[in-house]
Amino acid sequence: MDLAHDESLRSPDQNDGEEQQSTSEQTVQGSAIPYTTIFEHMPDALLALDMQGRITYLNHQTESFLQKTRAQLLGSSIWEAIPKIRDTPLFQNCQQAKTTGKTVSFEYLSSAVNKWFHVHIYPSEEGVCVYFQDITERKKAECQWDHRLCQSVDDTRIGLSS
Repeated sequence: MDLAHDESLRSPDQNDGEEQQSTSEQTVQGSAIPYTTIFEHMPDALLALDMQGRITYLNHQTESFLQKTRAQLLGSSIWEAIPKIRDTPLFQNCQQAKTTGKTVSFEYLSSAVNKWFHVHIYPSEEGVCVYFQDITERKKAECQWDHRLCQSVDDTRIGLSS
């Protein structure tokens, strides 16, 4: 006899708690926002590639970044649809993520859209998910900071040589 699961030995409070948990789980499952809805509303670009490099998903931000429509890209090899990408760190890092099975992160300046991105490539058995976060403003701020720092060093040198 399995005493842990014998309904007659449970208190009414225990049974009520399990019913409430089951109802709560059903409510959460019924109201869950589909992932694609979340992906379409996020400010960053998201792209899913199968093991052959075919695009299986892209959100609207990726369309802007790649300057092509979803209809033009879905199901096609990203390396054939946008051949220039083969000459970027994206290609090498996607290959590395697939080969090693480890996440790869790097910063990348896209000359096509004149923006900096922090790119994360997440491998899986099905392919890779590529997440592009626009860091252009941060890079501009870093550049301004570097410029000010160089200017301060120059000003200090001028003051010391006088």
